Amino acid sequence: MQDSVGSLKQRAIGGGAITAAAQLVKFVVGLGSTMVLARLLRPEDFGLIAMVTAITGFIAMFKDLGLSAATIQQKDITHKQISTLFWVNVGWGMLLAAAVAALSPAIARFYGEPRLVKIVSVFALIFVVGGLAVQHQALLIRRMRFLILAIINTLGLAAGAVAAILAALLGAGVWSLVLMHALSALVITAGVWAAAGWRPKRPARHCHVQEMLSLGGYLAAFNIVNYITRNLDNVLIGWRWGGKDLGYYSRAYSLLLMPINQVTAPLTNVAVVTLSKLRDAPSRYKAYYCGAMNVVAHLTVPSIAVLLVMSKEVVLLVLGRQWLPAVAIFRVLAVAALLQPFYNTTGWIFISLGDTARMFRAGTVTALLFGLAFLAGLSWGALGVAVAYTVAFYLIVPAYLWYALRRSPVTWLDLAAHVWRPFVAALVLGIVMAAGRRMVIVGTWASISAVPLLSVVITYAALILLWRGFRREIKGIYQLVRMFVGSIHEKAG
Repeated sequence: MQDSVGSLKQRAIGGGAITAAAQLVKFVVGLGSTMVLARLLRPEDFGLIAMVTAITGFIAMFKDLGLSAATIQQKDITHKQISTLFWVNVGWGMLLAAAVAALSPAIARFYGEPRLVKIVSVFALIFVVGGLAVQHQALLIRRMRFLILAIINTLGLAAGAVAAILAALLGAGVWSLVLMHALSALVITAGVWAAAGWRPKRPARHCHVQEMLSLGGYLAAFNIVNYITRNLDNVLIGWRWGGKDLGYYSRAYSLLLMPINQVTAPLTNVAVVTLSKLRDAPSRYKAYYCGAMNVVAHLTVPSIAVLLVMSKEVVLLVLGRQWLPAVAIFRVLAVAALLQPFYNTTGWIFISLGDTARMFRAGTVTALLFGLAFLAGLSWGALGVAVAYTVAFYLIVPAYLWYALRRSPVTWLDLAAHVWRPFVAALVLGIVMAAGRRMVIVGTWASISAVPLLSVVITYAALILLWRGFRREIKGIYQLVRMFVGSIHEKAG
């Protein structure tokens, strides 16, 4: 038993190290492409894509049906079962692609944008390509082959970004963004098929997939209502205020999510696989989850504090001067983003315990509440929606977290004990940075680089020196980083 525990720990650390390193590369590629494309394209171009993805992305939730998580979460699974799930994914993907293409004129009329007909039709084909990769990606995750999966995803993102920049330079406009999505999907699908080494057979009738279909069905249903939550604001702003305002809102939101996703995204697959294996060992389950959330909090909450204080400078640096109207939206959404990592990771609990039915019920309630908040703020434009979302977020997320943890080995107090120190650090950092910001000429590059850097150094040096509990947590993260780096070197070797 001890060997299996050690093996699981090493594989989890190795998987986390690889995906974290790959996520850093993807962050650089994504940030770089965003900076370039934001200067080559108009806000309206990004707004058009946001209009499309807000609706077609919702329909695309059906292509997975939650069956990738069902494959990952099962203790034992056969070739016949995976083949059956594969063909279910493919069949649904083709039906949905046809439905999306048929709906393209209606979507264009809804927004009053005739250009959306062709764009939506191309996105329909992307759904089919992505659906072909669902089970192959799930198999790679299940086998903890995170290195090859990270390479494939990074190559897909890079290929799409390079193609989009070249197309934008040639004057393709909004179609450069369409090309980015399409080429990324093609590269990733081809890569996972080659890496998984698995080929589907004909679907079998009696292979006991009913339980997996149920688990996946509830997860798919949750993904749908969660997608509504994340995109209803885009739909409403685009409908009421047009592509330009939606461009400001969507870019501000995406820019804020970028650093959060760099932490939570690489940990998600590793965490779900590991927690699924630990669900029969409550004490180890709790220790792993709380430890992971401590790392997530330390890496995200202070970072968001930096973005909040330096909102204007961040928008100018990343997006350019034409995006200045997005600063106020960015600043308001940054307040909500302080809790975003904890909201994003509740799925670790639900999925690892196979409790997707409760996950769906909770998601439905939160979707309705957020929808009411969006409607309440819509009359005041994109900024009004951002304010309404932030207020609602602080009212909803604590209750949502309590509900997620209620049937798990983890309690509210367990989680709070592991994440409160990063919030204190973020508060101190924000105060130091706000004071330092007044000591430089606002708007110069010094205010962008020197103030955050010096503030982080001063704050963390003082907290590590004076606060033993904080010092202990930072030391633990440092040791984890050393293990991550060692694992990366070992994999590279």
